[in-house]
Amino acid sequence: MISNKIDKEVENIIFKIISKKNINKNKKLISSGIIDSLKVIEIISDLETKFKLKFSDYDLKLKNIDSINSIKKVIKKKLKK
Repeated sequence: MISNKIDKEVENIIFKIISKKNINKNKKLISSGIIDSLKVIEIISDLETKFKLKFSDYDLKLKNIDSINSIKKVIKKKLKK
């Protein structure tokens, strides 16, 4: 999968779950209260299904999943393995 396609797929999954499309991709989603723990679980589950991968405990650290860009970075890193 090319990088732009991965970006778009990740964004589509996140935007569908949080019901917003105009969020700065560096905005803190969890820390700012945009999403709660249940939405985090839903996002992670959908991403794992879509990209056929599993998030490790390290991947689930706040710094790795608190923004759209940080989530994209984790996905791309996992897909390179």
